[in-house]
Amino acid sequence: MILDAEQQRVLRYVRAANTGGYRPTSEEVEEWRARPGPRPGKKGKLLRAAEPGTPSPLMSSMVSTLASLPLENISRSMIANMVGPLSQLAAAGLIGTPGRPAEYAPNGPPESPVAQMQRLSLLVSDRGGLSLTPLSRALLRAEESANSDHDTAEVLVLAQDDPLAYAKLLGHIADAGRVMIVDPYLRAEPLLTLLTTTRADRFLIGTNVSEKDRVTMITLVNSGAAGQAELRRAKPGAVHDRLVISATGVQTIGMSLNAIGRTGTTVLMPVPEASADHLRQTAEAWWAEADVIAVARTEGEGGQAPATAPRAPARKRPARKAPPRAAQDKQE
Repeated sequence: MILDAEQQRVLRYVRAANTGGYRPTSEEVEEWRARPGPRPGKKGKLLRAAEPGTPSPLMSSMVSTLASLPLENISRSMIANMVGPLSQLAAAGLIGTPGRPAEYAPNGPPESPVAQMQRLSLLVSDRGGLSLTPLSRALLRAEESANSDHDTAEVLVLAQDDPLAYAKLLGHIADAGRVMIVDPYLRAEPLLTLLTTTRADRFLIGTNVSEKDRVTMITLVNSGAAGQAELRRAKPGAVHDRLVISATGVQTIGMSLNAIGRTGTTVLMPVPEASADHLRQTAEAWWAEADVIAVARTEGEGGQAPATAPRAPARKRPARKAPPRAAQDKQE
């Protein structure tokens, strides 16, 4: 067996969180692994320290005699023969005063279920109450997905006459967390909506995008106003499909995001897991070969401020020369 039981347990936990769209930190995983249950209550206060026993003079003499004998002279039968007499001496109180263990007050109550879930990053205090965390939402989604009928894949129908079609698509993308959008015909308007309403942070477009839209999209991303994002243009002929790629799945869209709810009915359909890995690797290859045309990173990431278009250095005005002294005298 390659993985032991503990490794399998941790991997299942991380996989469940990833399936729900969340990447747990090493601290969150280790806290769950080491202390998944409620912590025991605080140990009670020490009421009385332990007291050691005191051997009687008779017992001290017997111990000294035995200690003086060579080890080879002490047989098992001799020890066995001493058990009975020693028991009688103990009953008569001739061995000495027995010791007494320490005494403690009752232990405190164990950790409450709410405190336990807060420690495991499953609940958080929020405006005077409790809220789910991204981790607990992801784990619940994974549980619900595991309990649902696997034969009925979640297909999102985006009807032409549905005024909420595009809003439904955005909500679905937002729920997937950080994703890569592959759309060879993506335009500036849907890009702006994705940047401001979802956590999509990688966008792969094609070579058929107009120069006007390309410049507008570059300006949007480079401004850094919508946070971390990167825009790349695929090599000619490389990209034809529309994809939404997250850490836990790959989904296909039947038409460009520009046309959702406008020019026809389409669906957002999950790709089966067996094919999703291959499609994900293919998309990553497209991404690696694509031309980077705009990048913006949030403040503090890698010690860099948001990437913006470089500014030309300010031109220095030449210093004004003072007039000759003679000229000054004439002016006066």
